[in-house]
Amino acid sequence: MGCSEMTEATRKTVRIEDIVVDPNIDPRLEERSADYIDRLVNASGKIPPIVIDQNNRVLDGIHRLRAYTLRGVESIEVEVEEVEDDSEALAVAASRNATHGNILSSESMKRIAIKLYKVKKYKQKQIAKILGTTEMSISRYLYEINKQIEADHREKVVLLYLEGITQTDIANLLSDNSPRKISQGTVANYLRDHMLEQAVEKYESGLDFDVIIASLKADGFKGLLRPNKVAKIQDHLDEHIAKKESEADAGTDSRPPEEQEDASPTEETDASETQERVEAESDVDEDAEEKDQDSKRIHVEMQYKLLQLGTKMDLKVWVASDDRSKSFEGKSFSELPAMLSALPTNVRARVPQSSERIDVLWLENHKVVAAFEVEHSTSIDSGLLRMSDMSVTLDDADILTNIVAPSDRLEEVRKKLNRPTYKKIGLTDSCKFISYDDLANKFNEVMNTAETHGGWKDLLHEIAFKL
Repeated sequence: MGCSEMTEATRKTVRIEDIVVDPNIDPRLEERSADYIDRLVNASGKIPPIVIDQNNRVLDGIHRLRAYTLRGVESIEVEVEEVEDDSEALAVAASRNATHGNILSSESMKRIAIKLYKVKKYKQKQIAKILGTTEMSISRYLYEINKQIEADHREKVVLLYLEGITQTDIANLLSDNSPRKISQGTVANYLRDHMLEQAVEKYESGLDFDVIIASLKADGFKGLLRPNKVAKIQDHLDEHIAKKESEADAGTDSRPPEEQEDASPTEETDASETQERVEAESDVDEDAEEKDQDSKRIHVEMQYKLLQLGTKMDLKVWVASDDRSKSFEGKSFSELPAMLSALPTNVRARVPQSSERIDVLWLENHKVVAAFEVEHSTSIDSGLLRMSDMSVTLDDADILTNIVAPSDRLEEVRKKLNRPTYKKIGLTDSCKFISYDDLANKFNEVMNTAETHGGWKDLLHEIAFKL
């Protein structure tokens, strides 16, 4: 019996001392409102009846129960609703508490969503209905646990395979013991990824390709190493080697600092070789350098316009921590009157450090309300990931996320947002596109007006394009 199939509750009279508050099915736990209890104690007339299950456990009315106790009442009339188990009791209690009285906090809703999700019989759509919220919000609440489940699946897939269990049986076993189903195809992908990771580790340890394959077979993966799989491992290693060579050519070193060697010329360095390198480094494509400088200038200009608009809308603003020292037309970002020197503690304590590198944030009452990533010619994915990580960790589906870019990148942004990862966390539906031209036009309009008409939401509604 789900909470959507509740039978009509029966009524009876019970003693106060026989009613139980069970933390396993309590949707609020320690969230009690003394003011609300006080109002109930002093309210005239009857208080609505408490709802309990067949075991006298409170499903709805913990504040009312406390008020009755303070009134000195010994027995009260209650409604009794039968439930099958603790999970259904929690679902009924959460559903009732989500629709009246003190609103459940975000923390309580997240805790309940995770608890119901782990039971397996409750899907995200059902949980959203129980808590009276959107599926996107539930997806955000479950983001971290789904990541944990996926990591657990990856580890168990390898262990079970090495124990001799078939891929189909692994998929069935994990699906039976987890709220997330896993297909045989996913099992195969996890095993492939593991072999590729192992191949890279073995290559980095100095083994050649034939020895790597022989080592993987010895590790227990012989049954997976058919010719086509071996070819994919070779391709993966070739890509890994090419990437390292490209980084070396670009003068970057992906190794930890303590492992990096001193690349500066020594006395033994051939003088002619050093001269050739210097000449090669100085032979820069001037057009490319000019384009890069132009891109940086435009990026700073767009950040400046967003910061000024936020200030005009009586918001606090934040610029990427790496860009605080920058300025536009002689006006330093760090000296803007609404600029925060640090993110509010309630935000900084919860978001990953990468969130502080989001190009521009707007804040109202110590809460992030809008985020902007300016993408002139660089990869869009990094900005999307920073904004999605921030929204998920803050459990806030109301943050308005925006990509600000030239109009000719609209289709590129749309394609990026159609990736399953962004769909799953709701970013596909929530993120919008702002073109440089629309931002510039609105900036000129707003900044040249003595007073603002409408708030910041209206402003974004006018210039942000839903993808």
